[in-house]
Amino acid sequence: MRFLLLGIVVILLDQVSKFVVLDFITGTDSLYVMHFLNISPVWNYGVSFGMFNDYTTNQSIFLGLSAFVVSFMLYAYKAGLVSGYCMLMVGGAISNCIDRVIHGAVFDFIDLHAFGYHYPTFNVADSMIVVGAILLSTQNFFIRKNESGTR
Repeated sequence: MRFLLLGIVVILLDQVSKFVVLDFITGTDSLYVMHFLNISPVWNYGVSFGMFNDYTTNQSIFLGLSAFVVSFMLYAYKAGLVSGYCMLMVGGAISNCIDRVIHGAVFDFIDLHAFGYHYPTFNVADSMIVVGAILLSTQNFFIRKNESGTR
């Protein structure tokens, strides 16, 4: 149950952050926060990092629903030891799916840049998906390493 609550918290954090930014930054192209961080509203009609951004609304909704199904299958498959990590990813994916259903696109706004490199604009849900994937991969690496008897 606590893992389900974690997924709900991720969804709420992401949706509230998007609501606040949408409400606050209306009519502004970008908001300077720090020398490496801006708040820049971007509607992502494609998949991660804006790939396939020229998809139609129906194709975009299909991508979102597909992400939801894959997320649910991932959670069901890994519901044991690592379900907390999976719920970070599932919560993020579901929150982005909510955007796709409501708006026809995902709202991204975190704009990181440093040393001439500009990272694709993302949101809280994307961050949780990445953190969950890194934690899951790291844990799987150490579980397999310990099962093989090597240290």
